[in-house]
Amino acid sequence: MNESPLVSVIVLNYNAGELLLNCVNSLKKSTYTNLEILVVDNISSDNSQKKCKERFPDIKLIQNNKNLGYCGGNNVGVREANGEFIIILNPDTIIEPNCINELIFAYNKFGEGLYQPKILSLNEENIIQSTGNMLHVFGFGFARDKGNKVTDKTEEIEKIGYASGTCLFTSREVINKVGLLDEFLFLYHDDLDLGWRAAHIGINSYYVPKSKIYHV
Repeated sequence: MNESPLVSVIVLNYNAGELLLNCVNSLKKSTYTNLEILVVDNISSDNSQKKCKERFPDIKLIQNNKNLGYCGGNNVGVREANGEFIIILNPDTIIEPNCINELIFAYNKFGEGLYQPKILSLNEENIIQSTGNMLHVFGFGFARDKGNKVTDKTEEIEKIGYASGTCLFTSREVINKVGLLDEFLFLYHDDLDLGWRAAHIGINSYYVPKSKIYHV
């Protein structure tokens, strides 16, 4: 296996303004450098996609001619991506420099799966947004530890219900097996559906605590 395979990061934008620039800037500071950054734009009216391309000319900007929603927009990016690995990342996030290295480390250790980092709140200090998404007994999903304070307990990479679409890491191979996001779901629960379909064919979801992002 290639020492540092190409990772395609898909950032779907819809009027994210300055947040989009901050997100791409954090990707540029990643210690994992073999990245392809694709900004897919669902016809933003705030010009954030153009500003982003001006500031970071080497990103791949894909301009949709209508708002395809979360699933449709991300699927455009997935189809265009060249990487062996794929990350779907919300534009209102900032990644820590070693975030991608930790996700690749986890994939190499646990194999085919859907992976998510620890998601912390960008605007509230030391508040968790998700330590892995879980399935409720009635079948709906929820983010574990949401709203809790960060503790110094030791956490290991572990199996979870499903990986959060805020930052979802997997391989092209897994996407080929599981399929793309379901465009019937314009917004929300797309990650639950993907994780559920993956689980049905024996592909698990994992939480990677040493990989961290901050989300608005």
